[in-house]
Amino acid sequence: EDPALVRHLARAATEVRNLSYHEIVSITASFEMMNVLNGPLAEILEQRRVAYLDVTPLSAVLRALIDGERSAVPPWLLRVPEANANMFQAFLRRLESLGADGADAFEDPFDCLEFLVSRSVVPPSFLRSLCSWARHAVRARGSSKRKLALSARRLCVLDDACEIRSIQN
Repeated sequence: EDPALVRHLARAATEVRNLSYHEIVSITASFEMMNVLNGPLAEILEQRRVAYLDVTPLSAVLRALIDGERSAVPPWLLRVPEANANMFQAFLRRLESLGADGADAFEDPFDCLEFLVSRSVVPPSFLRSLCSWARHAVRARGSSKRKLALSARRLCVLDDACEIRSIQN
């Protein structure tokens, strides 16, 4: 190990902006593998990981989750098994905290519903929010992005998810 090289890598890792969650996790894993993840470097990388989970728009976190499941993450990034699980838990916490506004966090909230249904974890508050979102979309005049997101298949998925959870809406 070249200490100067490690210092340069650490500086670069802390200065580069707009890293994805998977990139932050991969950088952290790389430093762990070199046994040099400690002190301020460890703290900064952890702060960036937490900030990504807490601040990144939910639609971007959803895209990262879907990419992780579809193996759309670049192959050169190191994988950490619990990283996607942590991201999913943070996503659920944030989604549930939005309550009645959950569906509004997405351009197409049915993408989120389909992802959650595939995971068999659909918060009731999100279902209620999506029912309200869909109701407004159906009643909207003219063509809108909301209307374009609706289809009989998607509405049936929503209805089935509500029925399973005994949500009358």
